[in-house]
Amino acid sequence: MDEALLRHPEVTVLALRSRSGPAGELVLLGSTFGRHGKKADADDMKVLDSPTPIPGVYSNGKRFGVDLALRDRSGAPIGTMNVGYAYRNGEDTKLLLAHAVALRDELQECIAATPALDELDP
Repeated sequence: MDEALLRHPEVTVLALRSRSGPAGELVLLGSTFGRHGKKADADDMKVLDSPTPIPGVYSNGKRFGVDLALRDRSGAPIGTMNVGYAYRNGEDTKLLLAHAVALRDELQECIAATPALDELDP
């Protein structure tokens, strides 16, 4: 998280969720807004199952956010990512969406295959 935020200072919100514990529940692993360990809600679960990013304008039109499914290097689904950018009415949302997808792709290259993660923290 810290490295990603240093490389991408334009990001105002970043949250990563992944399956954790024996039940494999989706929980918040890291974020710019705290709440680490919080279990995913129904909206978060929709992101996990979505084949495409889910964009939207939030915070009374001041933030453009994108929810994306997150995969490990082998392509296995492991969680979700939410990324937000400062937004002004009329900005190019396609460009912001492309930035979010590029960040997700960058992070996915750093995520080991799920079995390797299980070996680190069974």
